[in-house]
Parts: sequence; structure tokens; C-alpha cells
Amino acid sequence: MEAYKFETTVLENGIIQIPEISKLAHHPIEIFALNRKPFVKHATKLFKVAHKKNFLLYISATTVTDIYYITRKECGKDMALTFLKDLSQFINIISVNKQIILQSINSDMPDFEDAIQVFSAKQETISTIITRNEADFIHSGLNTTDRKLDE
Repeated sequence: MEAYKFETTVLENGIIQIPEISKLAHHPIEIFALNRKPFVKHATKLFKVAHKKNFLLYISATTVTDIYYITRKECGKDMALTFLKDLSQFINIISVNKQIILQSINSDMPDFEDAIQVFSAKQETISTIITRNEADFIHSGLNTTDRKLDE
């Protein structure tokens, strides 16, 4: 895979654009965060570090539907679908199956959606979840830190 630099541009409509990522896909790609701080800062940093250190990035299938919902609401269906198509070129998507749902239901984690992220990660033997909200994952058995981006 060729090297990419992830430089961002804030467009007038507030969409954060990372034009260099579009080299991986067929269409220009915009970050859905719509300039919501600190989300944009963290997402941009994540992409930069993942590229620099050759990290594989994963999201669960439920995260895909969350991204679609937010992007469609703010940018329309066509842009949301284009974004997901482009995103899938460089992000691995973990299937969420019955076992993950049942583990999440039966877990002691207070947040069901967080439990799905944890059990999805464990299914793929992923050791770290990068999150701004480390407290929600303290008892997950996974490394959970935003600071991993700085290491």
C-alpha cells in the first residue's frame, strides 16, 4: 500500500475533508463528524497514527449503522452511502452475530452498545479500543486508551 498523508480541510459547510484518503477510494471522502470538537481532532489523529504505524483499524457493524445515521441526517443519503463505501476501503468491519449480542446482554457492562464493541473486539482478538471515554471500558479486559495514539 502506498504512503498517504492525512491532512484535513474544514469546508464551509463544516465537513472535515481528508482529500488524501480519497486516493484509496473512487470518490472524495469527507469525515462525517461535521467539525464537532473534540471528535474531529481525535478522528484525524487516529487516521494519521494508523497510517504512520501501520495499524489495522476496525469498527463493528453496529458502528457502520451509527455512522450512516449521523451522516445521512447531516449530509443526505447519497453522501452517507459514498462515505461508507470509501471508509470500507481502509477500515475493517467486524460482524456482529448472535454470540456477541448474547455476551453483551449477559455482561456486567452498564452500556449495551459498549459491550457490543468489547465483544466484537474480543472476537477478532483485538487488544485495544481507542476511546475518549476510558471509564466505560475499565472492566472490559481490554486496553482502552486515547493515549495509545501518542505511543
